[in-house]
Amino acid sequence: MKRLVCGAMLALCAASVGWGADDWMMWNTYSFKLPVIKKKVDLNGIFETRFRDDMDEFFRYHFYVGPDYYPWKWLTLGIQYGNIQSGDPGDFKTEHRIMYFVTPKVKLSDFCLEKLPLGDLNLSVQNRLDQRIRFYADHTCTWRYRFYPKLSYPVFKRKKLEIAPYVGDAFYFDFTNNIAFNQNRVYSGLTFKLFEYLNLDFYYMRYAERSGRGGDWTCSNVVGTGVAYNF
Repeated sequence: MKRLVCGAMLALCAASVGWGADDWMMWNTYSFKLPVIKKKVDLNGIFETRFRDDMDEFFRYHFYVGPDYYPWKWLTLGIQYGNIQSGDPGDFKTEHRIMYFVTPKVKLSDFCLEKLPLGDLNLSVQNRLDQRIRFYADHTCTWRYRFYPKLSYPVFKRKKLEIAPYVGDAFYFDFTNNIAFNQNRVYSGLTFKLFEYLNLDFYYMRYAERSGRGGDWTCSNVVGTGVAYNF
């Protein structure tokens, strides 16, 4: 059964790489998590850089910071402030963003199925509402919603090393002019957890977007890395 799950994840990964796209990008994320109240409140900090035009042009960087609150083991509530700098080289523009998170997360073992071979199968469903403030845009203050289900499973689990492949699909809905589904991100990757406090992440993403509800989709390939430290 474990081999079946791993095979399904690898098949999704291979399929996502096979979809056509025009450009190659690279996104690199560096983050930390600092406990404020043990098992109840954490402080998150995230910094990310992005390159486009076949990874040759640096076009964006941003940082996010804010707390996570855990009212129950299976639920995370969060809020973050984001400062985004993006645009053509030498002409970056600023976006301020407030993000609200509601993320349920469950394992099969939470339903008294821990004896099953897939007891560690993990499903999270992140719901994120963005308030975007861009003084350079036609609409200064806009809202956007992201729905992001993610499935992961540890194929190797030891005290000092855990390896977990994952797949996910993020759907973005813009509220500027009615409701428009205008962005989709399909992820497939591997997370390495080292010594219980350091996470390394490597993924491929198919990034698709369009200008509005009826616009044409354009696609890009994204190679991503992540380094996360949990204090």
